[in-house]
Amino acid sequence: MATAVGMGALMLSGCVPWSTQGRVNRAAESVGGVESSELEVGRGGSFSPQITGRIHCAVGVSELEDVLDAAWEQVVTALRDMEGGEREVGSVAAVGDDGSELGVSRWIPPEERNYIAVAHFFERYGLE
Repeated sequence: MATAVGMGALMLSGCVPWSTQGRVNRAAESVGGVESSELEVGRGGSFSPQITGRIHCAVGVSELEDVLDAAWEQVVTALRDMEGGEREVGSVAAVGDDGSELGVSRWIPPEERNYIAVAHFFERYGLE
């Protein structure tokens, strides 16, 4: 009972964003070719909200970018709808069934990669 009360207090305080995390993972998993999503939505080391993690895909390197693009669009749309575009994007990547890996930062120009926010992807997906 004490554990449930403790978790409830954390959820109410915003320290454990279960509903946001569940929603972004379900959004990624709604895309064909995605096996599972392990995106974590929480606070970064600098106290800014951050998203990090991996999207596991049932495709090889030749199809991985297309599946990642479709899954990330769903995640970005969900985050925009829930909280806007201020959340920082940490290390987010898709992992193919052949071990290949692609990160979402590939779509951001190198000179803008010091700080990537969800809003950086709005134009790509027509969400502005």
